[in-house]
Amino acid sequence: MEALKTRGRILGALCLLAGAALAGGAPALARQGDARTELAAGTTAVRAGDDTTTGTVVSVGWGIEIQEGVLWSISAAHANTDGEREVNGQTAPLSAMVTSVQTGLTHFFTPGSTLVPFTGGGLSVAAYDIDHSYPTSDIGKTSGTGGGVFARLGVEVRVNPRFTLIPEYSLSIHSIRSDQGDTRSLVSGGLVLALRFST
Repeated sequence: MEALKTRGRILGALCLLAGAALAGGAPALARQGDARTELAAGTTAVRAGDDTTTGTVVSVGWGIEIQEGVLWSISAAHANTDGEREVNGQTAPLSAMVTSVQTGLTHFFTPGSTLVPFTGGGLSVAAYDIDHSYPTSDIGKTSGTGGGVFARLGVEVRVNPRFTLIPEYSLSIHSIRSDQGDTRSLVSGGLVLALRFST
């Protein structure tokens, strides 16, 4: 029950973040630097214990350039994945949903160019709901929240001063608990295409 409440709070924060960002959010900060809104969608693989599921991820974020070539941002993402595993001649369905909120810094290597490679990372917290319910699973059916870290690597394609295409690879690692109470790692990673709007 607590996990569902936490997921609801995170999804609520996602909606608020999206609304604020799309409305032009935090105009006072925008006057101090280059404020940016980013919307992204792509594919992801979620590895929990011995099993990997694949699916889609969507995210929204807002950030501000705190100095030339360095962006601080906050974002929220939701991944929904599924898969299957053969167990004793039977097919066991697998599923995982992960909702995360992340904040960190991104460094841009050639900020004045049209093609701008970047790398970044920071801290993350995730609400997870995993169902690997087959007899020998080391995860089982579990849900909760866990802290972790994330990293990103990609390139910005600056179409014009206000609009940017961003293909990137993102990776996150969170600490979770199995249905037996053991601590495990939840690893999520995949390719996304983001659209960034500058104000």
